[in-house]
Amino acid sequence: MSIKLIIDSTCDLPEEIIEKYDLDILPLRIYIDGKEYLDKVTIKLENLYELMRQGHHPKTSQVNINHMKEVFEKHAKEGNECIYLTISSELSGTYQTALLVARDLKEEYPDFKLKIVDSKAGSTAIGLMAYETLKQIDDNRTFDEIVESLEFQVNHIEHIFTVDSLSALYRSGRLSKSAALLGDMFKIKVILSLKEGAVEPLDKVRGNKKALKTMVDIAEERIGDFKDQLIGISHAEDLEGALKLKEMLTERLGIKDYMINLIGSSFGSNLGIGTRGIFFLNKKPKDYISLV
Repeated sequence: MSIKLIIDSTCDLPEEIIEKYDLDILPLRIYIDGKEYLDKVTIKLENLYELMRQGHHPKTSQVNINHMKEVFEKHAKEGNECIYLTISSELSGTYQTALLVARDLKEEYPDFKLKIVDSKAGSTAIGLMAYETLKQIDDNRTFDEIVESLEFQVNHIEHIFTVDSLSALYRSGRLSKSAALLGDMFKIKVILSLKEGAVEPLDKVRGNKKALKTMVDIAEERIGDFKDQLIGISHAEDLEGALKLKEMLTERLGIKDYMINLIGSSFGSNLGIGTRGIFFLNKKPKDYISLV
């Protein structure tokens, strides 16, 4: 019997971490021109972004319920204790589906210990929490200690991100078409965050340089004294912008450790190419481990 972490494909992690820990990853589904793909399984990020550059607009759907049940049941039969860290319930129905599957499995496997945790997050924010959880499992923490720490992180994870084009926010229903057109015309950049798992605007500025500075300003304000942590940076095919954020955070805050990821299919398709984000904890968890 062992403790296992399950994630879905909205959790962005470096490939070497995925391979090291042999993670179970439940893929969300992506639809392009009526064809279904499994996120990061039957379509790779590079292919998705290339299709987006060609003018395609992918749609996403939650994890297949039958596949989810198969993975849970495998661990139930093996006698493992599992934690499933899901995409924010405000952004997908995956969390609610997982609760239903877990309830049904409990009837057949009453001793199966499965905790479903709503990350209230996305992208590398989930990746940071997943990595800390994996390190705690390696450190032989108890199941309850790990869940307690994870729930603390869920309540203290920060997202600060901006999109390159406001048309992506129009397509996702978060902005009117006229506002998106005017914003792009005048090079307006909206700074966004997640509050209780839902997207909310923080600020709007003019120009890319000002947007990056504002993101770092907000990070400095929110990170407080907890600068000795692993910081996440994500980008949708804008490595230059991601590295600029890293440089600014290092110069301003003295940050040393980073996890830099390409934004996954679900968030990338909804926010658009050129999106950049910073992710971190605003309060230090007890017995924090996750430094590179």
